[in-house]
Amino acid sequence: VLVINFPRATLAVVGLCVMGFVFLIIQERTENDARSKDEENVVITLMHDAKKCSLEAPLRSEIKNGTRKTVDKIEWSISAFRPGFSTDLVDVLQRYIIADKILNPGDASAWCGPLPKFSNPSILVDPAELAYRVKYKMVKFAQPSR
Repeated sequence: VLVINFPRATLAVVGLCVMGFVFLIIQERTENDARSKDEENVVITLMHDAKKCSLEAPLRSEIKNGTRKTVDKIEWSISAFRPGFSTDLVDVLQRYIIADKILNPGDASAWCGPLPKFSNPSILVDPAELAYRVKYKMVKFAQPSR
């Protein structure tokens, strides 16, 4: 009924709604791209390091905050691979690590932790020969003060 009685007004309102919707989509995409770029600049390096760590906790984690934001918390999962193989050896339930060390822009932190449990203990491997990688990472940035 409105289209017939007020075609120009109806068309104007529909046009404004479409433009608003497109604007929201562009804004959301821009924010997601910026967040992904920031998360990529928080770098986690995992290595077996018997020299800097103990035998009970030989897995060294190093985190570098390469962003202009303060990091409040990071959650990530560990993968471990034998050289030349593509199967992740870490037990699915033993992958996740949470670090709540606050890292200001440019800060770095490192610590040693135990090796994760492996999904198939019958595979005999030297943990020092495995390649440890971050499989999934979620970074929580501090909210800017207003």
